[in-house]
Amino acid sequence: MKPSLPKAFDSRGSSMGRRDSIMEPDAAIKFHLVQLRIDKGGYDSGGAYWGKWQSHPMWAAWGDGPLWKNEMWIRARSREEAKAQVRDSFKHATFYR
Repeated sequence: MKPSLPKAFDSRGSSMGRRDSIMEPDAAIKFHLVQLRIDKGGYDSGGAYWGKWQSHPMWAAWGDGPLWKNEMWIRARSREEAKAQVRDSFKHATFYR
């Protein structure tokens, strides 16, 4: 499953990355975790700028908690490293796939 990234730009330009939404850090949430495609200019498909000279891939993690949608944007060398970063914020996180 690929995330549907909302537009991250307006008449003043692109946003610098995206904001994490850590609404329920103590909830048992099952997250989707995918590597984001960043173009040669350093932008994701929604137009957010992540930088073009970064050494590690970008990852998107999102899952529905009991009340809110929770999401994180992570730079990590591997899927396992990205999972560990999500678990730093959501101690009961599990993952699809």
